[in-house]
Formats: sequence, C-alpha cells, structure tokens
Amino acid sequence: MKNVAIVTVDVRHPHYAMTTFIMEQKLTGLGYMVLVCNTGAKKEECMKYLRMLSRNQVEGVILVGSEFNELCDPDELSQLLPETPIVMANGELKLPSVQSILVDEGYGVQLAVQHLYDRGHRNISFVMDTQKDAAVRKRNGFLMKMKQFGYDDAKERILYTGYGVEGGEQAAKQIVGDARRYDAAIFTEDLTAIYAMNTLQNMGYRIPEDIAVIGCNNSEYSRISNPPLTTINNKGELLSELSVQLLENLMTGKSEKASLIIRPELVVRQRPRQERKRFMSEVILFGEPMAMFVAKTPGRLHEVEEFTRLLAGAEVNVAIGLKRLGHSVSYVTKLGTDRLAFTLRKS
Repeated sequence: MKNVAIVTVDVRHPHYAMTTFIMEQKLTGLGYMVLVCNTGAKKEECMKYLRMLSRNQVEGVILVGSEFNELCDPDELSQLLPETPIVMANGELKLPSVQSILVDEGYGVQLAVQHLYDRGHRNISFVMDTQKDAAVRKRNGFLMKMKQFGYDDAKERILYTGYGVEGGEQAAKQIVGDARRYDAAIFTEDLTAIYAMNTLQNMGYRIPEDIAVIGCNNSEYSRISNPPLTTINNKGELLSELSVQLLENLMTGKSEKASLIIRPELVVRQRPRQERKRFMSEVILFGEPMAMFVAKTPGRLHEVEEFTRLLAGAEVNVAIGLKRLGHSVSYVTKLGTDRLAFTLRKS
C-alpha cells in the first residue's frame, strides 16, 4: 500500500478540518495509506513533518492552506522532496514540483459587496481577522468592488481584529463605534462573523435589519447560527476532491502540470419574515437632504481653507433619530447625478 500525506495548517480551524477529512476519506477509498500532519500554524512543526515525510519516502503530498509560503522554506522543501508530487490546496509555492488549486477569494467577496449594495446598504465594512494570503486576496476583492461603486475611502473601511470569540467582539465594537455607522460587514471567516453577530445582538442591534453580516467558508456553524449566516461558499468539498484527483494523476503519470481556479458562490440565508421587515418600513419620510459645510477654523468665510461636510435636513434628522430608536425607516427624495448627490447617497 502506497503512503501519501496531508499536511494542514491547523485542524482547529473548521475549514481546514473539513477539507482535510474529505481528502483523507477520498485517498483512503483509493487504496492509499494516509498520514495526516497538523502544523498548528507553526513553522518549526511544518518543517519537522516535511523532514519526516522525506525519510519515509511518501508517494505524494497535499498541502492544505494558503499559509505555507510562511510555514515552510521553499528551498529546503525542494531538497527534501525533489521528485515527490505535491499539490497545494488554495495556495501557491513557486516550485516546479508543486501544483496549485486556487479559490478565487476576491471574486467571492465581490459577490458579497454586490449583494449588500443591491439591498440598499451603503456603509459597508470589511473585517480581517488574519493577514494570511487568502485573507489578502479577499481584501483586494473588497477594495476593487468598492472602487467600482465610487468609494474613495474603501481602505479606511477595513477593520482589523483577531480570530474567533475575541475577534468577533472586537469587530462588533469597531463596527458600531466608527463614525461611518456601518450598516453591513463582510468577514474573512464564518466563526468570527458569528461571534460578532452575537455581540451585536447583545448590544441591541438587529441582524440583518440594522447591520447585515456576511461570513466566509460556508461552515456548518453558519447554518445553525441565529439568524443563519449568509456566507461565501469557497466550495471546500470541490477543492478537496480536485486536490485528490490532481495528486493521483501526478503520481500515476496521467498529468504533469495543472492550474485550476475555483469560483465561490454566495449562500444567502435569510428568513422571509426578515425580508419583509427590511422592505416594509414602519415610517416613510419625504424630504430634501442637504450637505452642510462647517468651517474647521473660525474666521471670515473667504479665509477658511478646510470644511467638514455633514448631512443635514429636517426629515433626514427625524429618520436618523427613529432608526436609532429601533424603528424601520425609509427616506424618499430626488437626487441629481453630480458628485454632491453621490455623496448624499453614500451617507
């Protein structure tokens, strides 16, 4: 029986645990003896396992995760396993022996931004709970889509937190504490998004009526959270199956090189009652908004060099007040197509 290995970043992470399990089952079903190596996201552990695999002469290796650019030394890897087929699941290593299957993470986040924008959200934030390659690709997708919508301050809408419980709590506080008063947030991971959602609800905010939350990875937790979490499905099962198929093709000589990209999809989970609440407002206001410019320094008007731009208008103020009191409010007006009108729309 031939030996193959799966080296994963950290099985404590739900996404890595799920993909590793599927790969192990598929490879076992094909008759391979599978070694599962968990690095715990530590470089020394990663290199220890790669040296062990070199001594045990495995037939093939799958690296699960985008962090292996940081976790392993490419030069040493090429020396340890020079002839061994290696597949990297959702990551890239610039080595001839390593073939990659990538998830188009940026595209997935662009779908999320479009979804929120179509539903009327204008103050959208992006929460990064890691600085790894996959998260950076997601961030770049957010910046690109927001730029298409005309947001010059997209970079300032990126919030940085930790992962999991503490990260979710930090994110919730940043979302409601920012002067932009975000009405939506996209997260790089489901788990952090769920903890943020719970914290926001404990603070008195309704999800998604007051603040919409979107996660990423379509984990099992996203199905059982309250409310169920809308999430970006990175198609972990497909990634696992293609990785196994590519590795077997490389080991049996059926394929020499391959470059595959998986496109995510958005899984929208929202109860019908919540949909009705969003579009059936308790209060509808009609009025004319104003952009008010306030001088930053005292003095004569023609001497002032900088102004602060504020949204004003009687009906606008009433709408904001009612919204803060927890009511669902719609505001109806007519705007032009100039830059000032665009600014008012974003506000």
